[in-house]
Amino acid sequence: CNVVIRHPHISKAHGTLALQESPHGAGFMLMIQDTSSNGIWVNGTRLTLRSFVQLTPGDRVSFLMPSVELDKDPLTYAV
Repeated sequence: CNVVIRHPHISKAHGTLALQESPHGAGFMLMIQDTSSNGIWVNGTRLTLRSFVQLTPGDRVSFLMPSVELDKDPLTYAV
């Protein structure tokens, strides 16, 4: 499934979300990977390019540098 976010600072392939089986066999993990030049932030921390990071309930994902007031950033989403 592709999600399109129309914004001048969002890349055509800005990032990847992947659902992976837990290594302990206890369900699945939601993973995110930054493939952009402008960055993806999780809870205010910029991801390392091309590294997968596990998302957990309550995480805040931003496709632009997040503002101080994360709730007012239109490109920040809660997991």
